Amino acid sequence: AVAQRDLKQLLAASTCAQIGFMVLAAGVASIEGGVGQLVAHAAVKSLLFLCAGVWLTVLGTKDLRELQGAAWRNRVVGVAFGMGALALAGIPPLSLWVTKDVVLAAAVAEGSWVLYAVGLAASVLAAAYSARALVAVWRRGERHGSEGAFRFPMLAPLPVLAFIAVVFGVVAVPGVDESWRGLLGASGEPAPNLTELLISGALAVVTVVAVAGLARHRRGT
Repeated sequence: AVAQRDLKQLLAASTCAQIGFMVLAAGVASIEGGVGQLVAHAAVKSLLFLCAGVWLTVLGTKDLRELQGAAWRNRVVGVAFGMGALALAGIPPLSLWVTKDVVLAAAVAEGSWVLYAVGLAASVLAAAYSARALVAVWRRGERHGSEGAFRFPMLAPLPVLAFIAVVFGVVAVPGVDESWRGLLGASGEPAPNLTELLISGALAVVTVVAVAGLARHRRGT
């Protein structure tokens, strides 16, 4: 995912990586974490693939080098993709930041700090490849090929999925989490503490900023 130049291939590789968190949830018996990750990731990745499909249809390319500035050509697509990519990166307070940490909290509760460390490292990689895609589509660049029209049927699902990608993490908010666990039959499962949330959130922010800074430096040289 970090090395891909094809946006759809990057998203496909990241899907495999995110499924790893669901498998980890199963391994540490976290029903809340696994279901939460499944739902949040489904919304986020559906959103990102639809945005990639819109650009492929309208702009005729899925090559990140040719998609420079694509987000500026239609702000609905650009902002929706941005929300999805930031959620995939684990930026607070978006959905996958929380659902991922619920899984990692279950690993800690099982006493497996190795699994916690591996999961945290995977989340840093997620922030890296998400930032790479985000920087590519928002960085202004030379237009390639012909451009078609952005039609309403292409755009209609994007705000709905972007909304879910942003707010689904509310299921882990105290006062809401118990109702969510009760719905899943997962009462009593461990929840991430403030320190764990701050660590993963800070790592995601630092990684995104670092990737953006590196991209700017390379462009300048």
